[in-house]
Amino acid sequence: MPRSRWLVLLAALPCFVFPQAREEAVRKALSDYIAANTVVGASVAIVKPDGTQFAAGAGFQDRESSAAATDKTVYRLGSISKPVTTIAALKLVEEGKLSLFTGVRTYVPELPEAYAPVTLRHLLTHTSGVRHYIAAKRDVFYKRFTVPESLGVFKDDPLLFPTGERVSYSTHAFSLVARLVEVGSGQEFGAYVRANVSTPSGSPTLALEDRSATNPNRSKLYTMQARAVSALVTQEEDISWKSGGGGMESSAPDLARFGLAAMTGKLLGRQLTDFMFQKQTVDGLATDGGLTWSFGPHGQPEHGGAQQGCRTLMVLDREHGTVYVVMTNTGGNHPIGRLMAAVMTAWGERKLQSP
Repeated sequence: MPRSRWLVLLAALPCFVFPQAREEAVRKALSDYIAANTVVGASVAIVKPDGTQFAAGAGFQDRESSAAATDKTVYRLGSISKPVTTIAALKLVEEGKLSLFTGVRTYVPELPEAYAPVTLRHLLTHTSGVRHYIAAKRDVFYKRFTVPESLGVFKDDPLLFPTGERVSYSTHAFSLVARLVEVGSGQEFGAYVRANVSTPSGSPTLALEDRSATNPNRSKLYTMQARAVSALVTQEEDISWKSGGGGMESSAPDLARFGLAAMTGKLLGRQLTDFMFQKQTVDGLATDGGLTWSFGPHGQPEHGGAQQGCRTLMVLDREHGTVYVVMTNTGGNHPIGRLMAAVMTAWGERKLQSP
């Protein structure tokens, strides 16, 4: 056998002949990241359509009681809630109960007249003009909101620009998407997500967060402070005001199973699945992403999240049929992309440089 052929085979051995070594490499990447960035706890999950699954945790779910982070630990999703909401809305599009191209005031007539040109597609591509967070309004709340109530946080503020003119990221836009799901389905948003997204994905922990309900697997929340010291959050925000854009929680394996179901067409038909992952041009404006999803360095769909008590990232490697999830319980500016690159490199299907 030619020497070059042997080199190719030897390079493949860690991935296919020594799965234990590959898994240990992923565990090490997770532990190294926690140590280097003073993250309190983190979990990773990797799934494939053939049934291959790997999940692990490192650090602490609850540092104060020395409870370890595991594959069962439940974390806030942050903005990875947005792809979940997108799937919920697109299921109703498939059923003819919502349209990507109909003005949202058709469904939610109490919106101001300025919303007349806004469609579901504008909301899902961040081209609506609905604002994100601004310094003049501190969008932090400590009380429960229904989805209709959450619209009051932003709907009377002016749009940032004429709809379709440019791309501007907005969490508030997904509160409106959640309301469209309620109107189109006739169900409360959380109940619809559970029945039509979480359950078909095999993801029982994927749900709207309700910290008034006890969950022994739910992580405590931490924040990174000066000198990279991570402190326990003592006043937990109630994130129900942004249920569609950042109000969900899940374990890492359940989030990965959702990603797999989204990627493989288990939740949507093939045509709409492909359209969701297609780079969008809206009103002649070329965007950098699909419907909600952005694209990584190899063109793979991905989405991240960052809010009080979490930093998260999910990558759907459609070329290799692999979904990667990393979740942490520590908010702040730690480089979650480096963790994902290390995990994907350790798994062995891609060799990535840390960003």
